[in-house]
Amino acid sequence: MNVSNCVDGVERRGNVYYLRWRVPAEFRAVETRAEINQSLKTRDLEEARALVLVKKKALRKVWRVSPAAGRARALCRSLRSCGGVA
Repeated sequence: MNVSNCVDGVERRGNVYYLRWRVPAEFRAVETRAEINQSLKTRDLEEARALVLVKKKALRKVWRVSPAAGRARALCRSLRSCGGVA
């Protein structure tokens, strides 16, 4: 995968944008994954950028509150189902 395609956590694969974000060092103790990769289910760059901000903020909030990585994964699933509105 070409990392140069990824700017501000937004990566384009084909016609769809993805969240691609390395887990910050401060949260590696509570998140088992080194990197978050998730489809944003949009072809619009501006919408993708907005969704990335929402998802990053939500993940940071969960990681700060809960030491359980499972809760962060549950949040990721819920963000997928609601289109990024937490």
